[in-house]
Parts: sequence; structure tokens; C-alpha cells
Amino acid sequence: MSKRLLMIVLAALFSVLLGAFVWQQNIQAASISEISIQHTPCYGPYPVYKLTLGRDGTAAFAGVAHVDKIGTCTAKFGGFDRLTRATVRCRFWHLNEKYTASVTDMSHTTPAVG
Repeated sequence: MSKRLLMIVLAALFSVLLGAFVWQQNIQAASISEISIQHTPCYGPYPVYKLTLGRDGTAAFAGVAHVDKIGTCTAKFGGFDRLTRATVRCRFWHLNEKYTASVTDMSHTTPAVG
């Protein structure tokens, strides 16, 4: 087999594998229905809230303490598909379940993808 033919076969194989990888990422991104982040209280005057972004373009903010708006408010936003693709690309599901520190007064920030 000549070098040129080998290079063509390898390039075609790489193209197929890359296409399958991108297709799999798009399938994973399409399965995400919401992304949220929650910040819990501690002893200081730090924000306590939960923000949930939905595939339907709804953003729901629930402010609990030390935020400009206490209570729930909703809005519309764009770009959820872009956000889900970035979530898949950064391998969110491969992150550790917890990252901890030995501090007595620390709030927790919890991201969730579902």
C-alpha cells in the first residue's frame, strides 16, 4: 500500500471517528433538560440563592438571603444549547462528586445538570 493511499485511509478513518465523537456529544447535550446552581448559607453576609436554567429558555432565580431580590423571579434567556454543549465538552460528569476544605464556616456551591 502506498504512503498516499495509507494517508487517505487514515484521514477518512479519523474523520469518521471525529464525526461519531461530535455526534455523541450532541446527543448528550440534547439529553440535558436543566442546569442549576445553588449557593448555601454560612455565618457571613454571603448570597444564598438557587438559579435554574431550563431547556425551554426559562431562568428561575430563588433568592433567600443577602441578594438584591428575596423571593422567586423568572425570565427568558437564550443559549441553552450552547451551554449544554459546553457542559459536555468540559466533561462535567467526570468531575469529583465533592471538593472539600477543612473550614468551619463555609457555604457550599452545588451545580447540577439533569
